[in-house]
Amino acid sequence: MDRTALEQERDEYLRTITSLETQIRGLRDYITTQERNLRNAAESVRHLTERGLAEARSDLSLKEMRLQQVRQDLLATQTVLGKLNEIARKQQDIQTLERERDRINALLDRAHADLQQLNQHFGGMPRSAPATQFSLAFADGQRIPLPMDSREVLVGCADVGVFPDIDLTPFGGTASGVSRRHALLRFTNGAWTITDLNTTNGTFVNGIKAAPNVPTPLQDGAKLRLGGIDVSFGTQPLPVGKTTRLT
Repeated sequence: MDRTALEQERDEYLRTITSLETQIRGLRDYITTQERNLRNAAESVRHLTERGLAEARSDLSLKEMRLQQVRQDLLATQTVLGKLNEIARKQQDIQTLERERDRINALLDRAHADLQQLNQHFGGMPRSAPATQFSLAFADGQRIPLPMDSREVLVGCADVGVFPDIDLTPFGGTASGVSRRHALLRFTNGAWTITDLNTTNGTFVNGIKAAPNVPTPLQDGAKLRLGGIDVSFGTQPLPVGKTTRLT
């Protein structure tokens, strides 16, 4: 729809309404005056006055109906103009959002490219893994091998929702005060460390209590106490010709 034509139509309705309202006020004033004059009018002019009043009342009725119709037409035009304004605002919002979408897509594409480059760079970096099999050894000779394919090994006692990599429950861990999440063994920069996970009964390395949440370096043959369980940390040679790399 032609907005300019609608705006011109609206303005024309407003001018017509103003003119009709002025004419209606004039007719009402004329009718009031003539009705007052009619009461005192001489018989010779009464007929003319009554005819003038009848014509004025008829004209007033027509102009009032015309005013009502023009007001309805104005309301319809203003409604259409309001919808057109709303459409224009929505179109502007869409254009703004499309520009923002394009900007975000450009940032996303750049981030994907950066991530791909970082992944390629990281994929070419050498990553170390234990050269020998490490294990936790008990006094009776039993050993729990540490996984060769992981840099982090959780030690504790299995419970609902908790599944440590090394479960000391079969070795009396629960009765000996081993927590569900007791300690974390980590292989990094070619060496192993152990971190007490803020446990109640603590983690000891060579008789010294490890500070909670602080990695403590482990040497081959280190003596550990997890709660009330004593184990030795040490190496176990791999079979000849066997090597393992972390992926």
